[in-house]
Amino acid sequence: MERDGGSVRDGGVERDGGFVRDGGFVRDAGPRDGGVERDAGPPDSGLPPLVQQGLVVRYYLDEAPSGTAAFALDTGRPPYLDLARSGSSIGPFYSTSSSGRSVSWTSAGGGGGFIASASNKIFNDLDGSREATVEVVVDLDDATSFGSRIFHIGSGSTTDLGLIITDNSVVFPINGGTTIEWGISVGSLSGPTVLTVVFDSSHADVNNRIDFYVNGSPGPISNFGPPRWAEFDFGGGTDVVIGNRPNGSRSLEGDIGYVAIYDRPLTPQEVAANAAALLVSHDTR
Repeated sequence: MERDGGSVRDGGVERDGGFVRDGGFVRDAGPRDGGVERDAGPPDSGLPPLVQQGLVVRYYLDEAPSGTAAFALDTGRPPYLDLARSGSSIGPFYSTSSSGRSVSWTSAGGGGGFIASASNKIFNDLDGSREATVEVVVDLDDATSFGSRIFHIGSGSTTDLGLIITDNSVVFPINGGTTIEWGISVGSLSGPTVLTVVFDSSHADVNNRIDFYVNGSPGPISNFGPPRWAEFDFGGGTDVVIGNRPNGSRSLEGDIGYVAIYDRPLTPQEVAANAAALLVSHDTR
């Protein structure tokens, strides 16, 4: 990586002045002045915009049309949190589908993923918070019964915040202990699917503290809600991993096309708008 005059050049991508320049177009890399709340997209992209307000990290996972790439690039708000590829014989590899490019694994329960270690932007923004939204696009064939990681924030095998998929449920862990689950089979997630979890522990009504959406519509009811005023507690630091946990053995079989985290609860209207846009394409705007 070369830093020169305020720019960062990484694998042919140049970041300078809050934008990402890649392949001749400009990606909006975070909120701007003047109340801009949505990612306007590269010129003439024709892709629907996504909600920008409150965005912490966003990974489009389209750095290569096929094969591999060294990093998953963060296009959320600065400072950027790029994730380095940790490869294995089963992935992650890049592939292309009708709705965009993705990273894929050929079997569940193995290694490989994208990772950034220790204290980072997510730790600084969300540790101690009572609000968050996690949004992913997946196309899954199988998961390990021990819980394949779509997205993991935590240390070692402990997931303090993330999304875990088993053969019959989607799991949202909090602080390595509480696990909120929704009954949904991995087979129903075949084909591009947007999963969204909205967390806000300030609500007096336990039923309003966490909401789960599938393709922008309310999903199954969870097993229970989090305690009121529950806060994320990441301890002294945390690893961020897409597609696994730091010590491996928790890959999924299938594709992950997109991951984003917000530091606030998105409204039902925002969830639906983002899902509709991502189902058109989950590639870079």
